[in-house]
Amino acid sequence: MSNFNHSQYQLLNQYIMKERLHISINQLELSPYHVDSLQDGTMDSMYQNHVQIMAWSPFAGGKIFDKEDIKAQRIMKVIQSIADKYGVSDTAVMIAWLVKIPHRIMPILGTSQLNRIDQAIEGLQLNLDDQSWFDIYTAIIGQDIP
Repeated sequence: MSNFNHSQYQLLNQYIMKERLHISINQLELSPYHVDSLQDGTMDSMYQNHVQIMAWSPFAGGKIFDKEDIKAQRIMKVIQSIADKYGVSDTAVMIAWLVKIPHRIMPILGTSQLNRIDQAIEGLQLNLDDQSWFDIYTAIIGQDIP
C-alpha cells in the first residue's frame, strides 16, 4: 500500500485479516523535509504491526536542495555541517538520518545519477550519533525539542 496513515491502515487491515492476509509494506513520503508520518503515529503503527516502511522521495523530490526555500536552507545547513563532521556527502547524511529511525526504513531512490547512488550506499553504512540525528530533526521541525 502507499501513503496510508494509521487509521486508513487499520480500516483496510480489518478486511485483509478476514482473508488471512497481512499488509507487509507501506510506502510513505519520508525525508528530512517531510516527517508527517513520523509525527502523526503512522510509522509507530506500521512498526507495531510489522509493516515494512519504504520511504519514497527521501530527498523530498529535490525540494531539500532548493536554495530559496527557508525550511530547506535551515535543514541543509545542519546536514552540511554534519556531513563535514563525518567527511561524507549531504546525501549520505540524509540516508543515514532515515535509517537511524528505529522503524526499519527502506529508502527508495529515484535517481539515475550513479554518484547519488554511491552516496546513498555510503549513508547506509554511516552510523550517525544521536545528537546529530536530533540536530537534524530539530532543524526539520524548526524548534527545540523539550
